[in-house]
Amino acid sequence: MAPSSSRSIAVVLFAPIVEELFFRGAVQRALQALLTRPARPLLPSRAAAAVAIGVTTIAFVGLHAVPYGGAVPLGAVLAPLLVGVGAGVLTAATGRIAAGVVAHVLFNAAGIALLLV
Repeated sequence: MAPSSSRSIAVVLFAPIVEELFFRGAVQRALQALLTRPARPLLPSRAAAAVAIGVTTIAFVGLHAVPYGGAVPLGAVLAPLLVGVGAGVLTAATGRIAAGVVAHVLFNAAGIALLLV
């Protein structure tokens, strides 16, 4: 079944922007800042980035698995895992969420395109 135009726009543009602002822009940055606070750092910078990426990716995957309830299909875990790690690494490497947003938009657009074929 082909997705509606308004739903496709929401999935391709709106959701990635909101999700990246929250997960990478707020949660990942806050966690990394907490772990590397100047007064008493808990971890070196790279380790803190890895932990922050891991924690936000787990939360991101969890959010995307919620609609499935009990048993979650492997693809429903692998796809957000890939996007979560990729966007997290891009955000940590660049210090900005823009690259993660673009990657997330392109990933979702590819998924919609596959539904239309």
